[in-house]
Amino acid sequence: MSQEKLVYLDYAATTPVDPEVIHAMEPYWAENFGNPGSVHKHGQAAVKAVDNARERVKECIGAHALREVIFTGSATEANNLAIQGVISRFAFRDGKKVHVITSTIEHPSILEPYKYAEAKGLADVTFVRPDSEGRIAPEDIKKEFRPDTVLVSVGYANNEIGVVQPISEIAKIVKEFRGPKKTPYIHTDAVQAVQFLDTHVERLGVDLMTMSAHKIYGPKGVGALYIRDGVSLQPLMYGGNQEYGIRPATENVSLIAGFAEAMRLAHKQKEEDIFKRVQKLRDDIFPKIQNIAPLAQWNGTREHCLPNIINVSFPRESGELLLIGLSERGVCVSSGSACRARAQEPSYVLQELGKTKEEARSSIRISLGKYSTKNDVDMFVDALSALLHNRK
Repeated sequence: MSQEKLVYLDYAATTPVDPEVIHAMEPYWAENFGNPGSVHKHGQAAVKAVDNARERVKECIGAHALREVIFTGSATEANNLAIQGVISRFAFRDGKKVHVITSTIEHPSILEPYKYAEAKGLADVTFVRPDSEGRIAPEDIKKEFRPDTVLVSVGYANNEIGVVQPISEIAKIVKEFRGPKKTPYIHTDAVQAVQFLDTHVERLGVDLMTMSAHKIYGPKGVGALYIRDGVSLQPLMYGGNQEYGIRPATENVSLIAGFAEAMRLAHKQKEEDIFKRVQKLRDDIFPKIQNIAPLAQWNGTREHCLPNIINVSFPRESGELLLIGLSERGVCVSSGSACRARAQEPSYVLQELGKTKEEARSSIRISLGKYSTKNDVDMFVDALSALLHNRK
C-alpha cells in the first residue's frame, strides 16, 4: 500500500517533522556547519545558533537562566541524567544509599535507571502504585518520604494511557517536606505533555523536567533537561565542557535549532487551542468503537487525560493481531510504548491499573496529532469494523 493512503494515528510514538522545523535546521547542515567549540566565524555562527535555541526553550518553559536548559541526545538520556545524576551525586558524597520515589507506571527510561541504581546498591527505591484509573495520589507520595529521600520522579502525562498526573500538587508536597533542605528534588518527564499542557516550570514547581523534540514535530536525536539553578547532579559522561560540563559532546547544531523551533511552534499551538480540536476528534472515536465492539473498554481516567490519546481494550481479541490487521488496511496505531513495542509483553502500565494480562494483551493505543482529521478517524473506524466483522 502506498504511503499516501496510510492513516497515521501513532503520534504518541513520534511525529512528522514540521516544515518550519526543517527550514530552521537547513542552514546548519552545509552552510553554517561549524563546530561551536571553534573560535572562527563558522564556529561563532554555530555558538550563536545554540545560544538562540537555548534562549527560546528557556522562554517557552519559564526558566530563569540559560544554564538551566541542557541539550541531550534524547529524552531517554535526559531522564537518565536526571535520575542517575542526582542519585550518584548524593550516594557518592555521603558514602551510603539514598532513598528515591517513583511510580510503577513510568516510562522505561525512568523505571530502568531506578532499578539499575537499586541493583548497584546506590539507592532504595519506593515504587508508588496508581489507582485503577492511572492517577498517582500526592498523599501516597507523601507517605513514603524518608529523611534520606533525595529525588521524586513522576511523569507528567503517561505515554500509554494519556493520564495526566497532578504534578504541581506533588511538587508542593515535596517542597513542604523539604523545608530548608535542598532535597528531595522533584523531577517530571514532560515528553507527552509539552504540546498540550502548561509546562512553565515555576507554575509546575519542578526542579528537573525532561523534554523531547520528536514528540512535538521536531527531529529525532535531541532532547533537553531543565535543571533548576542550584540542583546538584553528577554528569554521566566526561571529556568536554559543552552544556556547562553537564553533557559533554559536540553539539548537534541543526537538531538543537530544530528542537527550539518545535518548542516555539508547540507554545504557539497551545495559544491557538489545538487541545480542543484534537480532543473532539478523540472523543468521537470511542462511541464509534463501542458501536462496533460493545465490550470495548477505555483504559485510564477520561477526566484527567491528554486530548490525543485513547487506550482501548477489546476483550477476547489480541491487540497484536489487531495492530497487524489495521496496518494491512493502511491504519497505523500501536499497543503502547514504542520503546517496548517489540518486547511482545503485556503492558505493565495496564496491569498496574488492575487489568489482567489477557486484558492488557487485548489493548491498542490510538494517538492523534495536529495533522489528524475526521477522515482519518472514519477510516480507522471502517478498518476496525471490517477487521472485527471478518473474524466472526
